[in-house]
Amino acid sequence: MNKELINAVLDWWEKHQYDCTGEYDEYNVYDEEPEMVKIAKKLNNE
Repeated sequence: MNKELINAVLDWWEKHQYDCTGEYDEYNVYDEEPEMVKIAKKLNNE
């Protein structure tokens, strides 16, 4: 397990989970957590 990769994915998600499609926060880009984030969270808790 590569802890640095897991932490990089989790750090990326922390910064980008609320990214929006437009200037006025119309839509969140991520309606659901990306699969890579789910996997990183799971591996981080093992």
